[in-house]
Amino acid sequence: MPPPEPTDIGIWVCDFEKETLTPCLFMLAACPVSNVRAESVPWRGPDRPPKPFRSSETASLLHGVGGSGPSPHHNHLHFLGPMMVPGFPLTSKLTNWEFPVAMGGIVVLLDKRIEETWGHRVLRRIRPPNNPTLTWVKAQRLPFLIAAMGYEPGSPEIESLLTRYGLTSDTQLVCGPLPEKELVRGRDMLGGLLPEVFKPGRVSFDQIYAQRIVRAARELVEHAR
Repeated sequence: MPPPEPTDIGIWVCDFEKETLTPCLFMLAACPVSNVRAESVPWRGPDRPPKPFRSSETASLLHGVGGSGPSPHHNHLHFLGPMMVPGFPLTSKLTNWEFPVAMGGIVVLLDKRIEETWGHRVLRRIRPPNNPTLTWVKAQRLPFLIAAMGYEPGSPEIESLLTRYGLTSDTQLVCGPLPEKELVRGRDMLGGLLPEVFKPGRVSFDQIYAQRIVRAARELVEHAR
C-alpha cells in the first residue's frame, strides 16, 4: 500500500441500495488487489461514538488505493459495508472519523436492475421515493457523483431518475455496464471481509468503467476545491 502523498484525495464509496457487495467489487476493479485491504479508522468526535463503535472507538472498513493520473496522484477509496456495521450512514458522518487522507468526494453506485424492479416501481406509486443513502450523502456537503450502472446517457430513464430523487440536472452521472452476474465461492482475498468473491482472473466489475468513475470523481473533487 503506497503511503499518502500531498496530492492524494479520499473518496467514499457507497451503494444506493445498502445491502449489496457492489462497492467491494468496484474497489477490486479500480485498485490493484494488493492495494485493497481492511483497515481501521479512529473516531475523532466531537461527541462519543455511536453505540456500535464505542468499545474500540474505531471503524473497520475497506481501503483501496489506485491512480487516475501520473504518479504520485493516488485516490484513496473507502467503503464500510453492511456485513461489518449495519446502519453506518445513519449513525455518523464522515467528518467524525480520522481518515488517512482527507475525504474529498463520494461515489454512489446505482444498479438499474435493482432500481427498476417491479417492487420498486410499485412502491414509487404508493409513496414518494426516499433513499436513506442519498439523504446521508447530501448531508455530508461533499461533491458526489452517481455511477448509473445499466443506464444510457441522455435516456428518458435518466431524466426520470433525476426527477424521482430531487436531483438537479447538473448532478454528475457516469453511465456504464452492469457488473457481471455470475458469483462463485472462492478464496477470500481480503481477510474474511468478503464472503463471496470472483475467481482469480474473472472481472466482476468492468475495470475500464471503474477507472472512468474514479477519474470523474477526482476531477469533481479538484474542481470543487
